[in-house]
Amino acid sequence: PSGSELLADKVRSLLQQGERRLLLNLGNVTYMDSAGLGALVQSFAAATRQGGHLKLVHTTAKLHDLLTITKLATVFDLFDSESAAVASFS
Repeated sequence: PSGSELLADKVRSLLQQGERRLLLNLGNVTYMDSAGLGALVQSFAAATRQGGHLKLVHTTAKLHDLLTITKLATVFDLFDSESAAVASFS
């Protein structure tokens, strides 16, 4: 399976386990294509439908630019640190 399929499956699994506060640490992501962006949007939508929240942490400069260009930076909550992202849930 592709990385985007693995991401969607993992988020689905976490939601089925009752997790509602999800952080994706993207610090090691060096490349993302349209399938990856689609998986992020799909995961965000699935979490939102189930009353949850999905937030992104440590987006690289390249990925942050991609999210800005595609206007997805206005959809996702983006954080520079995991502690700030965790604190935002309360």
